[in-house]
Amino acid sequence: MSFSATGQSGDFHYLVEFLLDSTTLTYADEDLSLRDGAVTGAFYSGRLPPEGTLTRTLGTFIEPRESVDAFDVPIDNSDNSIAELINNGTFANREVRIWLGEGNNKANYSRVFTGFVAHPNGVSWDERQARFTVIDKRIKDRKVLPLAASKFTTDIFPNIEKKNKATPIPIVYGNWSSLAASGVSIPCVCTDQRATGSSFKVAGHSLKGIDRYLKNASVLTGRSGASNSIRGVNLATSTFDLSGYTYNATSDTVSVNCQGLQSANGTLYELPGDILRNLLTSYLGLTTSDINGSSFNELTTKTSGVSCRRFIKTETASDTVITELLNETQVDLRFVDGQYDPKFRKLDSSSTRTDYQESDIVLIDEDNEQADFHVTYDPDRFYTNQIPANYQYDPIDAKFLNATTLNNTSAILRDEATVERVMNFYWLFDKTIVENRIRRELVVFSTEPPSIDLTLTRRAMLKNLGDQVDITYNIFDNNSFQIRRMETNLGTMTTRIQAYDIFTDSWGGWAADGSPAWAAA
Repeated sequence: MSFSATGQSGDFHYLVEFLLDSTTLTYADEDLSLRDGAVTGAFYSGRLPPEGTLTRTLGTFIEPRESVDAFDVPIDNSDNSIAELINNGTFANREVRIWLGEGNNKANYSRVFTGFVAHPNGVSWDERQARFTVIDKRIKDRKVLPLAASKFTTDIFPNIEKKNKATPIPIVYGNWSSLAASGVSIPCVCTDQRATGSSFKVAGHSLKGIDRYLKNASVLTGRSGASNSIRGVNLATSTFDLSGYTYNATSDTVSVNCQGLQSANGTLYELPGDILRNLLTSYLGLTTSDINGSSFNELTTKTSGVSCRRFIKTETASDTVITELLNETQVDLRFVDGQYDPKFRKLDSSSTRTDYQESDIVLIDEDNEQADFHVTYDPDRFYTNQIPANYQYDPIDAKFLNATTLNNTSAILRDEATVERVMNFYWLFDKTIVENRIRRELVVFSTEPPSIDLTLTRRAMLKNLGDQVDITYNIFDNNSFQIRRMETNLGTMTTRIQAYDIFTDSWGGWAADGSPAWAAA
């Protein structure tokens, strides 16, 4: 639902909805009757106190992971009615939605937090208040990859080689063909070892294609019908047989060059937005209503040409896999209006940025007209003028095959010191793409990026993490900042933000010397 408040009326409220099994309980900071569409409406009982702080953070630049602190919802229980509801109903693990907005039209409210009542120990009450501890809903979306249900078990694979019993069936994203960087191949698992030949499986899903089969890094060239041959290739099940080739589970490694998971229309998942969408929907169990489709489409457009690949066999938290993808491709994954909403770190057009000036900044000392405004250079200490990087990860030998080091010579001379920060690339594998990514990091962090902390009036209350705003105050003249942290005061309906200056640091598109046109940036 799109928020369209002007921020001028002052009639701001916050709402809390408990989605129980048979009913939805609705509360506000005062009695409200809200229109929801042309004819429907709902009454929100004014049992919420005008207090509390909702804190959201997008994480650091190298750990871009949005999180919301556990939020305590106090509800007036002076008439004991909430205690009766708790006694007669089930609140544990039930969904809770928190909205901010203005007026009497639900269209002017935005869902800023979706969670669930903590269990155990998420409910308490006394004769004055009932309190519910609400935990970020996205905790439930986390999984371990590959999924626990996708393992090499003897029930399904009775002749599975001993070393791979009860191990995960891999997930393969991207281009591992023989023509891709370094021609890195991925290991296969022998599911049935026989004297006359053996069966192998590559992944727990279909593959787009296999172009080369290898044993101990030597290419197998046997043709169908020959005594030594590759037979029964099935891309749908990612399986094949080797006939006439000996295989020793202790000393031999069979691998393939292939193209991994593909979409229903046969497109290889290799762009960051496409992979991220597939991870969320195919492996974390989200539906299309849980993600902002237009934002994912926009991300795919903005990262066109940035190919990624990953072989996932070792059990890894989905948070780790996704965070590495976001960091390497410079994407932030936000949660807007109850949906996962990715945003590429690129300067927005001026028409989509909101401008804030002196009148929008809250005073902390009215007598001396001192604004609640603070500037810090590089509070996370990400400054670097030299980046050694490792890339082209080899899943067979479990090591990176290539490395490169780039530096900002002028910054090293200016600061009379070399400050190194190592980057490991598990998703990006092409040398040109990796080095372009490193150059963007050096552009941003070879100077200390300014970070501002300031409290803004209600006009800024419903900005989102990752949004960009223009600040004209103090030394800044229409400078653009990206919001990384927000603290919304539910009593005063003001918002304290922490944001980084991404305009003076040239964060976004850049052009190499000699580019024929800006379109080639």
